[in-house]
Amino acid sequence: LESMFTELNAVITTQGESLKDLSDDQYKVVSEAISAAFYTIDQEKLELLKRTASNALLYADTVSQVSDALSRVIRDISVTEAAFIIKNFRYQQIAISEDEVTQMPETLTVKPDSSDEIILSGLINLGLVYSKNSRWGELGGFQWSPLVVKLIRLLNEV
Repeated sequence: LESMFTELNAVITTQGESLKDLSDDQYKVVSEAISAAFYTIDQEKLELLKRTASNALLYADTVSQVSDALSRVIRDISVTEAAFIIKNFRYQQIAISEDEVTQMPETLTVKPDSSDEIILSGLINLGLVYSKNSRWGELGGFQWSPLVVKLIRLLNEV
């Protein structure tokens, strides 16, 4: 936690004058990331929170208009869920199935009752994955929420 604050302080010091122009959205995401740091002892989660705060300071457009949703996600997302997103974002669709969905190479197949299905469930609860094309009597594949692009930008190393 101490090293996180030291590194954030270095980013803040480097930003200097631009901090005067900090938007409300940037302030919200940075303050939520710092607040969440007090409630975790997981070093990897602290690293994610540090990167989030740093990137929110650097990229105002990333948090603009979505700071409430991003703040909620940053606070609640696990390191495992964040890693799942980064690893699998290249897929356009996600299906839960025993069988590999080979006819659609852009579809990630998640096996029922697997650890990935539990992770997927958590991402659905966070609003980062949803079923966009469901019809009566059938459920289409899951898709990434548009918020995921912004989340990835916050989670990536500067």
